[in-house]
Amino acid sequence: MNNAVQSRRPLALLLALVLVAGALALVPGLADPASAAPTASKCAKSGRWLAQYYKGTAFKGKPVATRCEKRIAASYPARRKPFSVRWTTTKKMKGAYELRARATGKAVLRIDGRTVATSKKGRYAAGKRTLRRGKHTFEVRYVKRSGAGSVRAEYVKAPDRKAPAAPTGVRAVAGDRAVALSWKASSSLDLRGYRILRNGRFVREVTTPRFTDTRLTNGTTYAYTVVAVDHRGNASRRSTTVRATPRDKVAPKAPAGLTAVAGD
Repeated sequence: MNNAVQSRRPLALLLALVLVAGALALVPGLADPASAAPTASKCAKSGRWLAQYYKGTAFKGKPVATRCEKRIAASYPARRKPFSVRWTTTKKMKGAYELRARATGKAVLRIDGRTVATSKKGRYAAGKRTLRRGKHTFEVRYVKRSGAGSVRAEYVKAPDRKAPAAPTGVRAVAGDRAVALSWKASSSLDLRGYRILRNGRFVREVTTPRFTDTRLTNGTTYAYTVVAVDHRGNASRRSTTVRATPRDKVAPKAPAGLTAVAGD
């Protein structure tokens, strides 16, 4: 009887170890890192990018973090130590494609291992290639040496005919012979600027969401609309119309040097 019980103990212990190992494998972070690490192809299947974060700016050594990310749109707080991020995605495709970005810091854009454009200091950059049918890789290498940083990137089928969204939140404040306009900044990555229209006629194109129209006539009402334009020349619909009437609101200075002369 004792021999039978003792013979069952190793089997029971082995079964318990197998169950514990299986349970631990289901706990995030405790599975085998090599088998759990995502790849560019795996991320691409779910429409995401493979993001690899590195210490320093050389993209060498093992990444400190690796994960799939839905889009490349990140802002980073000020840091003393430099860091870098590599985003990649691999898909089957054919035809002309454009890879574009806007980054504070530096973002190098690559298609199939070839650099097609570089964005830095917040400037827009884009590169295009015509691809043969097959698997192709898009890559964005972002480097930030110090301070706060941000990066946005995407790839689109070329030529890009999609217009940016119409500006919203347009306001007009009247002044003396002037009208100050402001609106919400566009979220379009490839935005080139905004066209200002006064009474339906083009006035100026600006790159910031504000503009002051001057040399106007006080007492006359002016109607304004704003149009967003991207780097391919695609223009949005006009914004809602706002109106303003400039007026001279500054009272004249009080007369000076007043004298009185008594008479008969």
